Amino acid sequence: MHVPDGVARLRDAPTVTGHRSVRRAFLYGERLVDRLDFEELALKDVYKEEAYRGAVGYIASCFMDFLTGRDIPMINEHAIANLLMDVDFLDEELKRSGHSHSAAFTELRSTASVVMSDAVNAYLVASIRQTSYPAVKPKRLQALLEKLARYGLECRDAASRERGEKRRKEAEAVGRLFPGENR
Repeated sequence: MHVPDGVARLRDAPTVTGHRSVRRAFLYGERLVDRLDFEELALKDVYKEEAYRGAVGYIASCFMDFLTGRDIPMINEHAIANLLMDVDFLDEELKRSGHSHSAAFTELRSTASVVMSDAVNAYLVASIRQTSYPAVKPKRLQALLEKLARYGLECRDAASRERGEKRRKEAEAVGRLFPGENR
């Protein structure tokens, strides 16, 4: 399958992408863990936990920026799936080290879930949105859908272009949800 230039793809690294915010997040987390776990560092556990919470929040923010920010003009489902694998890996490593902060990834996982489970139509229903997807911000979901639409519309095969058009329409529908609400 043809993949247009500027698209986050499966083979891009570290695990997910070659995007600098993702690489920066990984390096930041790795350095922080190395420094905080250094035995001679005489920090109280409360301070270490706060540092972990801040670091995980920063990493989650970098990942959301990758999905919804302006640096990457288009994205495909493979990149989203890889990003979720990276999040799962980080979460497992943090749990293994006794520093679980899974809540920091809630918005990212929920937003990706709407797209990956093809649940945009369900998200458009207010009662479902409020109960099943309270962490998903319409503006960010719209941005992700627009990136997926751009990717699909740039592909050569008819099925991908059709999917791109579907994503474009979904992005428009999400954009019409209560302008200003939860953005």
